[in-house]
Amino acid sequence: MHWDNNMGVALNPSMDPFVREVLELAEGRIPAVDLSHLNIITTGSARHGKDTVSELLVHLANCTYISSSYIAMDAFLYDDIKDVYGYPDMEACYADRVTKRKLWFDKIVEFNADDKARLGKCIFARSNIYCGLRNVDELIEMRRQNVVDVTIWVDAGARKPPESKDSLTITRGDCDYVIDNSRENDPHHLLQQVMGLIHTLSAWRRRPTL
Repeated sequence: MHWDNNMGVALNPSMDPFVREVLELAEGRIPAVDLSHLNIITTGSARHGKDTVSELLVHLANCTYISSSYIAMDAFLYDDIKDVYGYPDMEACYADRVTKRKLWFDKIVEFNADDKARLGKCIFARSNIYCGLRNVDELIEMRRQNVVDVTIWVDAGARKPPESKDSLTITRGDCDYVIDNSRENDPHHLLQQVMGLIHTLSAWRRRPTL
């Protein structure tokens, strides 16, 4: 469900309560903007708010977003590790990913061995947001091939620990734009940050395809 300039935001009853609160504040304050033409990466340390920002862009800027973890599982990862760890289904595998970030990182490196932009291409074929890229070499190659248009760093470092370099080699300095998500449960602050992002990206140019 997306932002509609006349009707406002259609809210899903199962929506994360914090996302709902931000969207209720946004209603009537943001003109209709369509960023679906841009290939967007949201990245940052674990639990810093990448998924929240991605979901807000879905509702406020007509973006599409599928968990990159689900796409990786569907493409190769679940079949690679399900028997090793005894996962009965993808949901169990997905739920356990937080305990195996280094394993997932290494498996994606293997998948991208011949083309570091491979998983990114899979994701952008299905949605225009890639949430959770962790490897700077993959980012560099996606930029070289003009697969990605803009990279957003979501930073909650004032209240959350940084992720290990074993599973995150991208840094804040590698990204084009920074969202400050340092305030705990502050929908007004996050909305202001996302409004600034949408305003900036509304003038962002699509990279030419190689």
